[in-house]
Amino acid sequence: MGDDASELDSVALDFDERAAKLALFRAFRECFLQQSAEPVLLALNPDDVLNLLPSARARSRVSLSRVSKPTSYSRTLKYPGILQRALRSGHYVVIGNRRTPNMTKYRRVVVSRYGGPEVLEVVEDALPEPQRGEVRVKILAAGVSFADVLMREGVHPETARPPFSLGWELVGVVEKLGPGVSGHRPGDRVTALSVRGSYAEYLCVTAGDLVPVPIGLDPVEVACMAFIHLTAYQMMHRAVRVNAGDRVLIHSAGGPVGAALLQLGALFELEMYGTASQRKHDLVSRLRGTPIDYKAVDFVDEILRLTGDGVDVVFDGIGGNHILRSYKALRRKGAVVAFGHATSLIRDGRLAGGRRSRVRGLPTLAGQILRSRLIPDGRKVVPYSIQMLKRRHSDWYREDMTALFALLSGGKLSPIIAKRLGLDEAVRAHELLVEGSLMGRIMLVMG
Repeated sequence: MGDDASELDSVALDFDERAAKLALFRAFRECFLQQSAEPVLLALNPDDVLNLLPSARARSRVSLSRVSKPTSYSRTLKYPGILQRALRSGHYVVIGNRRTPNMTKYRRVVVSRYGGPEVLEVVEDALPEPQRGEVRVKILAAGVSFADVLMREGVHPETARPPFSLGWELVGVVEKLGPGVSGHRPGDRVTALSVRGSYAEYLCVTAGDLVPVPIGLDPVEVACMAFIHLTAYQMMHRAVRVNAGDRVLIHSAGGPVGAALLQLGALFELEMYGTASQRKHDLVSRLRGTPIDYKAVDFVDEILRLTGDGVDVVFDGIGGNHILRSYKALRRKGAVVAFGHATSLIRDGRLAGGRRSRVRGLPTLAGQILRSRLIPDGRKVVPYSIQMLKRRHSDWYREDMTALFALLSGGKLSPIIAKRLGLDEAVRAHELLVEGSLMGRIMLVMG
């Protein structure tokens, strides 16, 4: 009790009822206006204190403790005269805070309401304190993705009610440990699949979700891999299992996920085809894929012309009825890996009409999966969700990130980064993303 009280910035009262109520009101006002921690009342008789509080709401916001030696706290009090009167009358109350409030501010980008890039705002908040089992991470880098766009528009299953912060992944430095955390130390570099919240300077993350980052790796490159390349790797090894020589078709092959699939597919010696706009054909070719201009030809006809009987796997992030067309490009026993529906819901960076719903697009996907299972031709549609897989198999996340670290450290994998922007440029980052002119990932770099 003495250690807590020595930190108090407080007021002592006697039990003249009128004076007590006035001083109590002043003390509460000071506590709340300063956005301080939970007020604490230390008293010889806590029941007397509760009787003085003005309302049930006020009573619910305090904690009470008994004290036996009030004189030991006199040096912390603002009004020693009141303290002396309280001691003489045999009653003693201290109003204050159990710990000094953290008034440090940090910046984060919030979605103020659902809508276009203009709804993103940079705000300042009090620095968050890690709770039990959490670690506060100082963020170094985070990525910008189409999943962020869907969440901003309110049509992603993982979206939240505004205001909330975007950001699927982060790389940062452990700054502070919450109670009960072991295995991490301040200064450790870590990565995490945050799903939300990494468009910020700091974020409190569950300690078990953090993966140590090897020394010497570029934090921006690691952040680029922590969502996009992990998605590509898991689709090839967890959703389905590709083997050397397999034929694959990658839609939006010039985009971030498509390019990651091409990079990994080249390492795994796959025969690769990729749909892309004409201006991105050179990128697809450099990554050892055969480009298909989806605007000029029907990709199903083109795949059958080039291969004779189709491909083993189609990676489809477009969604909607496009999945059925991808299904037609499969050879027998092939699979469509359906991992998104960005293009089916978004036009020119905004919601393409219709109502906002967190499950919008999922019924169509479920219908395609069911339909594929009812057709006895050995082909199938396999859904993939990075966050759902992590929740079911958290150990796979750590294993797969470790495998990607090895490829990055060995120089076998080099994430394509198109732009590095600051936190203040989040609106611009979203505008550039949906324009589609950049080749590679857009990254936010903090500090």
